[in-house]
This record gives sequence, structure tokens and C-alpha cells, in this order.
Amino acid sequence: MQRLAESDPANAEWQRDLSVSFNKLGELATAQGNQPEAQRLFGESLRIRQRLAESDPANAAWQRDLSVSFEKLGELATAQGNLPEAQRLFGESLCIAQRLAESDPANAAWQRDLFYSYYLLAAKIFMPQERWAEALPLLEQSLAIAERLAASDPSNVMWQNDVRGIRPLVQEVRTQAGKR
Repeated sequence: MQRLAESDPANAEWQRDLSVSFNKLGELATAQGNQPEAQRLFGESLRIRQRLAESDPANAAWQRDLSVSFEKLGELATAQGNLPEAQRLFGESLCIAQRLAESDPANAAWQRDLFYSYYLLAAKIFMPQERWAEALPLLEQSLAIAERLAASDPSNVMWQNDVRGIRPLVQEVRTQAGKR
């Protein structure tokens, strides 16, 4: 893939495929516990995805890819204990997810991405630091999206599970924040 992408740098699909390859290799490095290599690979993927997203800001798929890259790097920063960097990266991902969800409110995939972005920021950053007042509105927004999706398709098991998983977190954080 790298040879193809290097042979034709203007071929956006080959560039995207290369970014996916870097991302998959980054996931493998993460699973093997090789965080420096994962950082390098996710970084390569991010650089390609940033170029693609900047070259065509209207391309929602490239914007989503960029959001995923920020999310992967945020997860890695969390695993490394660098919560300020993780918060920044999850925030970047959330901004993109918000733009996509607002651009097409009927797109369930964009809505679920937004649900997950709110959840990540709350559960990975604010809850571990006991920053309940900051976690609560994010989890409440996440729950509202999950409930809308679940109500729109009661047969969608993933969406039903999202609601069942997020409700107790919202209640826990409300309790911790002193709101009942």
C-alpha cells in the first residue's frame, strides 16, 4: 500500500487506504504493548487523514476518519497517563463528530459517533479525575442520543445496549455530583 500511495500521491483513495493500514498496524502495536510504535503509526495515519480532510472539507468520510485518528491517539494518551493530551485529542474528535452530526441529523452513524465521543470524554477523562460536574452534561447528552437512536429502531441491539450501558453511568455521576 505504501508503494502505491508513494507512486501516486494525488490518488486520495490510495492515501486513505495507507492511513487505514497505519491505523490497523497501530492497533496491533497497541495490543502488543508497544506504545511508542503505536504512537508512530497512529501519527502517520493522522498526518495522512489531516491532509485528506483539509483537501476536501466537505468529504464526510474523510472527516470521520480524522475523528477516529484523534480518538485512537486519545486512547493511547490515556493509556500512557497523559490525561491533558488525551482530553485535547478527544476534544478534537468530539468537535468533528458534532459537526458531522449537525450536518446530517438523520444520519444514525454520525449520531452514534457523537454519542461515543461524549462518552469517551466523560468516562476516560473526567470520571477518573472525579470531575463529576464536567462529566455529567457529557453523559446526559450521550444518553439523550442513545435513547433517540434506540427509540428509532427497537430491533437494533447495539443501540439498546448503548442505553442500558450509559443509564447507570449517568445515575452514578449524578449521585457523585450531588444531583439526584
